[in-house]
Amino acid sequence: MTEYQLLIKKLVNKHISLEEKNKLQLWIQEDDANKIFFTNTLKELESEKRVIFNADIAYTKFIQSTTKEQPKTFKLPPLYKYAAILVLAIMIGYGIINNSKEDITTKVVDTKINIDTVDNDAITITLADGTTKAITSETVDVLKDSKGQAIAKKGSNGLVFDNDVDNGTLVYNEIFVPNSKTFKLELSDGTIVWLNSGTRFKFPQNFKYTTDKRTVYLTGEAFFDVTTNKSKPFIVNSNDIQIEVLGTQFNVSSYENEKNIATTLVEGSVNVFKNEMHNMAIHLSPGFQASFNRNDGNLSKRKVDTRIYTSWIDNKLIINNLKFSEILFKLERKYDVTIINKAQNMDNAIYKGEFGEESIEAILKTIALSTPFKYEINNKTIIIHN
Repeated sequence: MTEYQLLIKKLVNKHISLEEKNKLQLWIQEDDANKIFFTNTLKELESEKRVIFNADIAYTKFIQSTTKEQPKTFKLPPLYKYAAILVLAIMIGYGIINNSKEDITTKVVDTKINIDTVDNDAITITLADGTTKAITSETVDVLKDSKGQAIAKKGSNGLVFDNDVDNGTLVYNEIFVPNSKTFKLELSDGTIVWLNSGTRFKFPQNFKYTTDKRTVYLTGEAFFDVTTNKSKPFIVNSNDIQIEVLGTQFNVSSYENEKNIATTLVEGSVNVFKNEMHNMAIHLSPGFQASFNRNDGNLSKRKVDTRIYTSWIDNKLIINNLKFSEILFKLERKYDVTIINKAQNMDNAIYKGEFGEESIEAILKTIALSTPFKYEINNKTIIIHN
C-alpha cells in the first residue's frame, strides 16, 4: 500500500492528523490523476463498509474541511471537474459493492452525415450496388446509391434507412466503424443499432424482402433495440453464434481478437445458440449474459450488471475484473492507437473501475499510480515498460 493510500485509509477511519490532511490535500491538487486516484480509493474503502457513497461529494467535503483548518491567508487553487472513477483492485485488494441502480441510458445524438470520398479514418458504408462511401461530420440530408436513388436520410437516430425503397429483391449494405468512433443507425424495420469502434455490420437495405427471418451480420460490438415482429424473428449472426429475438434490447460483443463472444440482455428475451444448433439454445432473461468461448466451444450463461457491458453507448469505459492486457485492447479501439506492452509482468494484473471522456494519457497515468509503470507516447504508438 502506498503512502497516500495509507493516508486516505486514515481519513476514512477518522485517524488522520491535521498535518497528514494538509499533505494529502497538496498531493491531490498537484495533478488530476491524483484527484482521480483519491476518489477511486475513497469509493473502494467506503464500498467495503456497505454504504452508499458519492466520491465527488466526499472529495468536496474533504477540501472544505482542510480549507477551514488552514490560515486565512492560504488560498486554494480552483477545483477541476473530472469524470473518471477507476477502482484499482490490485494495491488495495478490497471487494467492490455496486450500489448503483441506474438503468442503461441511451442518448440520442443528432448525427450529421456527409457522403464523401473514402477516408481510412472515416466510417464507411458499402452499398448493395458496390459503391463505397464515407460518412463524415459534414451535413447532408440524403444518402443515394450510384443511380441517384435515395436509400437513407439523416435523422435523430443517425442514418435512417427508408422502408419505401424498392430494389425488387433482398440486397445488403455494410457499414464499417473504425477505431475511436461509434455510430448509430435505424434499419428499415425501425430497429435501432449502436455500433462500437472497430465494428463491421452487414444488414438488409429493406427487410420487406426477407421471408421468415430478419438476419444481420456482426463482427465487433453493437447494441440493438429491436422492433417487434412476431412473424419475422430478428437474427444476429456473429461468427460462431446466432442470437434470435422478437423485440428487445441487448448488446453483442464479438471482436475477432477476443476469445469470448458475449450477448448481454437488458430487456425482453433472446435465444443464443451455436450456428445450426438451434435445439441447444440458451435462453436469456434480462440481466443475464451468454458467453461463447471460441477456444473450447463452450456456451454458458451468468447473471451480470448490464451497465458494465452497455456503458460504451454513453462513451464510458467500465472495467470489471479485466486483465491489464485486455484493458489495452479496449484502449486501442477506443483511442485508435497501437500499444506495445514491454512490461509483460503486468499482463495478468486485474482491475475494476470506470472512465468517462478522459484522454488515454490520463487513464494510463491513473493506473500507474497503483501499479507503477512507464510509458512513451509517439503519435499513435504507445510503449509501456517497467
